[in-house]
Amino acid sequence: MKISRLHIDGFAVEDYQTITKEDIAGGDLLLKGGNRSGKTLTINALLYALYGPRATLGIQPGRTSTVEIQFDNGHQLHRGGGGRSYDDGTEEVEKEAAEDLLEELIGPEDITTLQFVHSETDKLPLSRLSKPQLIQSIRQIIGSNLQQELEDYRDERDSLEQEIEQVRRTELAPVQRELEEIDIGQVESRLEKIEKLQSLIDTGRIEIIRDRLLENEELNEELQDLYDRKRTIEQELRKKDRQLREARRYTQEVNDLILNAIEELSCPVCDQVVAESTANHRLDRGKCPHCGQDRSLDDLKTNLRSRVESADDTVNQLEAGIEELKEEQAEIENEIDSIQASIPDLSDLNDLTKFTLEDNNYDIEAVAERTKNELEQHRAEVDRLNTQKQSLEEERDEIQDSLDEMDESLEQVTERIDELERDSFEEIVMSFQEKWSENYEAPCWRIGP
Repeated sequence: MKISRLHIDGFAVEDYQTITKEDIAGGDLLLKGGNRSGKTLTINALLYALYGPRATLGIQPGRTSTVEIQFDNGHQLHRGGGGRSYDDGTEEVEKEAAEDLLEELIGPEDITTLQFVHSETDKLPLSRLSKPQLIQSIRQIIGSNLQQELEDYRDERDSLEQEIEQVRRTELAPVQRELEEIDIGQVESRLEKIEKLQSLIDTGRIEIIRDRLLENEELNEELQDLYDRKRTIEQELRKKDRQLREARRYTQEVNDLILNAIEELSCPVCDQVVAESTANHRLDRGKCPHCGQDRSLDDLKTNLRSRVESADDTVNQLEAGIEELKEEQAEIENEIDSIQASIPDLSDLNDLTKFTLEDNNYDIEAVAERTKNELEQHRAEVDRLNTQKQSLEEERDEIQDSLDEMDESLEQVTERIDELERDSFEEIVMSFQEKWSENYEAPCWRIGP
């Protein structure tokens, strides 16, 4: 579509209350005039009509500003008084619907605004591009034969990055979580105590320990109280350790989510990737970055920040709580060691031996039977956990090997992209200068000095 009529009323400055241009014809639209003749004002008015006050250059339109554009196909665009409408001759739509229809007809804002060349050089779209982005734009303009090859490599790079992230998230992470949940150390520690108790039974030392405890009821109760407190602390420590792992995992998952959102946005339903430019454009207009529907993201952003901060606070609180419990545990163990040091016959006593005696009413035969059963169960459990751990480690290593291969391929593709961009830069600049001069000189004789 091309502009055929333009009407500007009350836009920004008093010197140009009304500008109307009828029957605009030709190809490209060129604005010519002296200083303060309205060139930049007209460009700003066009940008305002198309995309609102956010797109203007150093000028803030008032609520009474009105801009009307008529296109060569008869469609009309109107913006002013805080509203906007688009009329295609059969139907008039307003507000967001008008912007959606306009974008569908002329393209997204970041592409359309590239066509506006004005005197605010520091605000020109090209001036805001990075060197790689600028080179890519030049290639597109001059039709470099390297462009397709570069695009193919970039597509391959993007595909590899998505595949790597998918494997890390859906294959590697679950295996690592399973490995973290396997607590062989705790089972082995209890097995070691059971084996020690079995040794006390085999050597007859268990009877001496039993006799000393029964001889001194006050000492027995004191030790029982200390071991009860120690067991309670150990249970609380295990609970907090699990909570801490979960909180750290949640924080890491949120951080990964934010990182992924920066690099790419994928639909949570179909897992299709939404282009970053499209997502940013939708966000700027207050729409959902996934589906483009109108919605406020303020609550979502606030909720996400709140959850991240809450998770961080939880981690800090759990770490502080664990440290306090460990200090209390150390104090109790020192008290137990002090008591046992004063009575040599109790030097081999530990919490498992004490609780086993207590639970079986100090009956040595019952203690021996229970110890035998627990010994078999815990040895079998250690074997099972070791087998499970080995299997998961092998699975993890296979996934990691696959990721390493993909990372290597990604590195090679990235190096090839860098090589193509670097080696062709001089040729691209020269070709662009020639094409720019050719296109610039063509209209110069018509513009005049």
